[in-house]
Amino acid sequence: MPVILCQQSSSSDSLNNSLQEIVRDLPKKNPATKAVQRWPNSEKPVELWTAVFNERIVGFAFVSGCRLKAVAVHPITRNRGVGRRILSLLIENRPDLKLTKGEDNPWIVDCYHKLLSKKG
Repeated sequence: MPVILCQQSSSSDSLNNSLQEIVRDLPKKNPATKAVQRWPNSEKPVELWTAVFNERIVGFAFVSGCRLKAVAVHPITRNRGVGRRILSLLIENRPDLKLTKGEDNPWIVDCYHKLLSKKG
């Protein structure tokens, strides 16, 4: 069963707990950690996309406008292609998707450009 991407429209305790579990071992200054803290009360429209496998949330991405703000994968499922799948499906669903200016995660930058070059 492949990882699927679902856009979330509202917050819930269960969803918030899943997001907190994913970022639990990331630094507090990590963009994903910050995005999880801000999302429920965000003044700007922010899209939350969750990666689901076997009915469990295994990762997520936040998008604001056409900018990718954060990507994170559950610690147990890291290094298994989930992050790449999230980016691939986001690019498929959001062809206008761009990286946030100043994105400094080399993996995200490299993966994003490789996926775009395969697409185009």
